Amino acid sequence: GMESVTVQAFVDTGNGLTEPISGKPVSVVEESVLKGLWPDELPAARVIPYHAIGTKRGYLMGYLIPEIRIELGGVERAFREVYIATAPEKLQRGERENIKMLVNPRMLKSDL
Repeated sequence: GMESVTVQAFVDTGNGLTEPISGKPVSVVEESVLKGLWPDELPAARVIPYHAIGTKRGYLMGYLIPEIRIELGGVERAFREVYIATAPEKLQRGERENIKMLVNPRMLKSDL
């Protein structure tokens, strides 16, 4: 079964990732977070292509999450059927190392 995890997140205005079939925005988490959600084995993944400035094209593995709750400015909002992609290494360094998720700002604008 799927567990629940709580992580520190950051709204990343540079994140323009999109799931190609649905066109939904994709947020990014560290791989360790997903291991917390699915301790046994990860579900089927979708390929999320990306192209960052100054890098080669690549892809991340994306997963459909039934629900994500995000607290912004003291207000909690729930988003259903959200795609998240995993980043193999740490998302942030130094003082912001506790941030484990980069939220796609387009997700916050969508009325779900």
